Amino acid sequence: MRLSSRMFLVTLILMSLGIGLFVWGMTTDLTAASGLDPNEPMKRIGQVSGSIIGVACVPSIAAVILRLRGR
Repeated sequence: MRLSSRMFLVTLILMSLGIGLFVWGMTTDLTAASGLDPNEPMKRIGQVSGSIIGVACVPSIAAVILRLRGR
Protein backbone atom coordinates (compact mmCIF):
# COMPACT_ATOMS: atom_id res chain seq x y z
CA MET A 1 0.00 0.00 0.00
CA ARG A 2 1.40 3.35 -0.97
CA LEU A 3 2.07 6.11 1.52
CA SER A 4 -0.64 8.38 0.12
CA SER A 5 -3.19 5.55 0.33
CA ARG A 6 -2.38 5.02 4.01
CA MET A 7 -2.67 8.73 4.70
CA PHE A 8 -6.04 8.83 2.98
CA LEU A 9 -7.14 5.85 5.09
CA VAL A 10 -6.12 7.73 8.26
CA THR A 11 -8.18 10.67 7.03
CA LEU A 12 -11.26 8.49 6.60
CA ILE A 13 -10.85 6.95 10.05
CA LEU A 14 -10.45 10.33 11.77
CA MET A 15 -13.40 11.85 9.90
CA SER A 16 -15.63 8.92 10.80
CA LEU A 17 -14.53 9.27 14.43
CA GLY A 18 -15.44 12.97 14.45
CA ILE A 19 -18.79 12.40 12.76
CA GLY A 20 -19.54 9.48 15.07
CA LEU A 21 -18.79 11.60 18.14
CA PHE A 22 -21.11 14.33 16.90
CA VAL A 23 -23.94 11.87 16.17
CA TRP A 24 -23.44 10.24 19.58
CA GLY A 25 -23.74 13.65 21.22
CA MET A 26 -26.97 14.35 19.37
CA THR A 27 -28.58 11.06 20.35
CA THR A 28 -27.69 10.90 24.06
CA ASP A 29 -29.18 12.95 26.88
CA LEU A 30 -26.15 14.76 28.25
CA THR A 31 -28.00 17.31 30.39
CA ALA A 32 -29.15 14.80 33.02
CA ALA A 33 -25.63 13.61 33.78
CA SER A 34 -23.84 16.94 33.68
CA GLY A 35 -26.34 19.28 35.35
CA LEU A 36 -25.20 22.14 33.15
CA ASP A 37 -26.90 24.33 30.63
CA PRO A 38 -28.46 22.05 27.98
CA ASN A 39 -26.42 23.66 25.20
CA GLU A 40 -23.04 23.48 26.92
CA PRO A 41 -22.25 19.74 26.48
CA MET A 42 -23.23 19.77 22.81
CA LYS A 43 -21.14 22.91 22.27
CA ARG A 44 -18.07 21.09 23.64
CA ILE A 45 -18.78 17.97 21.59
CA GLY A 46 -19.15 20.11 18.48
CA GLN A 47 -15.83 21.80 19.14
CA VAL A 48 -14.01 18.52 19.70
CA SER A 49 -15.52 16.78 16.68
CA GLY A 50 -14.80 19.82 14.52
CA SER A 51 -11.20 19.78 15.69
CA ILE A 52 -10.88 16.08 14.88
CA ILE A 53 -12.25 16.64 11.39
CA GLY A 54 -9.96 19.65 10.94
CA VAL A 55 -6.93 17.59 11.92
CA ALA A 56 -8.11 14.86 9.53
CA CYS A 57 -7.91 17.28 6.62
CA VAL A 58 -4.12 17.61 6.99
CA PRO A 59 -3.22 14.02 5.96
CA SER A 60 -5.76 14.23 3.16
CA ILE A 61 -4.13 17.32 1.70
CA ALA A 62 -0.67 15.78 2.17
CA ALA A 63 -1.83 12.61 0.38
CA VAL A 64 -3.07 14.63 -2.58
CA ILE A 65 0.21 16.57 -2.75
CA LEU A 66 2.26 13.36 -2.58
CA ARG A 67 0.11 11.78 -5.29
CA LEU A 68 0.56 14.80 -7.59
CA ARG A 69 4.32 14.83 -7.02
CA GLY A 70 4.54 11.21 -8.09
CA ARG A 71 5.53 9.60 -4.80
